[in-house]
Amino acid sequence: MPSRTERIVNPYTIRMGCSGGMDTRDLRAFCATIDYGGLSEAARRCGTTQPTISRQVQRLEREFGAELLRRDRRGAHPTEAGEKLLEFARRTLADYDALRHASPTPTRSLAGTVKIIASTTPGEYLVPRLAARFTTQHPQVNIEEAITDSAGVASRLRSRRWHVGFTGADPDTERLTAEPVGQDEIVLAVAPSHPLASRSALTTDALAGQRMILREHGSGTLRIFKQALADRGLALPLERSPVLTLGSTHAVLAAVEADRGIGVVSARALEHHQPRARALRIAGAPIMRSLYLLHEPARRLPPHVKAFIDAALESGRGRPSSHNPSH
Repeated sequence: MPSRTERIVNPYTIRMGCSGGMDTRDLRAFCATIDYGGLSEAARRCGTTQPTISRQVQRLEREFGAELLRRDRRGAHPTEAGEKLLEFARRTLADYDALRHASPTPTRSLAGTVKIIASTTPGEYLVPRLAARFTTQHPQVNIEEAITDSAGVASRLRSRRWHVGFTGADPDTERLTAEPVGQDEIVLAVAPSHPLASRSALTTDALAGQRMILREHGSGTLRIFKQALADRGLALPLERSPVLTLGSTHAVLAAVEADRGIGVVSARALEHHQPRARALRIAGAPIMRSLYLLHEPARRLPPHVKAFIDAALESGRGRPSSHNPSH
């Protein structure tokens, strides 16, 4: 009987998009962790987050019932079981990539509905572009989208009423994988008539006493903005400022245009409201975030949904999709 580590050399356990076994993304995350010496650098090179890479490696360790990585001050190194997996993973991924690029373009059309749950920024400014491009290529596919806040995307996706989610914050949840599909900057927004509108950058002290127009508590935009300030040793002076809390980005920008205060919004959203509102930035480096596609790797999805996910991920990497819908 083969040992747990000997099972690694069986190529038929690779999921390649079907249910059961491993996932090629998990294998790529494991290889990157070894190649770049640790989770954080692997995440940076792969354009994702450290929690996502960690979850992918942990899934492999559960699959084989063995520790695959050993960590010390010099970085991450494969264990004996990890060495066997690494050899297999490199060979399998190379063969898989070669097969994908050599496959002929299929003629079978896709049909069905892709159900998307998204937070405000990606839902209003990223998903429509992805959906338009995909449905142009696959006219028999329909897109159904609902908007909620970032905190609600993961919980609704786990209900399995929705196929795929988009959010401006990695939910760091075990069952879901978050993969980056875009970048966004978070900025301050003011009306052209606002006293601070002539400035290009502000200190947080300059915001004291100014009315702040913010999204609700579950907003990823607000959470990431506050965390970015905290990472710099700063904070919004909310105890010294009146606050107007609104339930959508459109509402925040409408209040900004009416010169009711200073909004915290996505730069993608603000682009559609210029010149009625203009962007200001906190002094220092821009506050950037990734926009994520969320999906459940263990869930069996219909071909048209898998094709949409592949197309969105390929678009996020800056190249057109090569998905084969006959698979």
